[in-house]
Amino acid sequence: MTRPPLAIVAGTGFYDLEALEDRVEETVDTRWGPARVTRGRWHGLPVVFLTRHGPGHTVPPHLVNYRANIRALADLGCEDVVAVNVTGSIDPELVPGDLLCLDDFLDLTRQRPLTFFDGSGPEGVVHVDVGRPYHPEVRRELLEAGAAAGHPLRDGGVYAAFEGPRFETAAEIRLARLAGATSPG
Repeated sequence: MTRPPLAIVAGTGFYDLEALEDRVEETVDTRWGPARVTRGRWHGLPVVFLTRHGPGHTVPPHLVNYRANIRALADLGCEDVVAVNVTGSIDPELVPGDLLCLDDFLDLTRQRPLTFFDGSGPEGVVHVDVGRPYHPEVRRELLEAGAAAGHPLRDGGVYAAFEGPRFETAAEIRLARLAGATSPG
């Protein structure tokens, strides 16, 4: 049985793909538009790498086509997605360089499409349960891999997603902290 490729979605600062063997860049056309990906092997595992802001950081946050990106990963057979985010912290216990394995999020965006299921597709109207937004088995594997590599990840945290490209105001940070957020972005 062939293992499905692991999807890796990265943002600012993660553009060096030299570690990927057998790299192949391609554009995947989806119902929501095209998505640019790089396929390859990383530590012997098949991966599909996607930069959230496009090659060379050319797509601003408010114009990232999240639906096309995720649909492309699914179309390429990815079942698990690991997304790397570089953000600040609003938790005083976190210091620069700390790594966090999130277990929840607050979506404070207002202009982005919020669903794949807008009623226009063949699936019709669908309600999606996000009570546990991050897969527990993938989280466990990430936590174990970080510990094994000597870079332990803090287990648990809440990501507060704000509408970029502007950074959050001081009042928005206070609001996110009051709502239990660990990290804004």
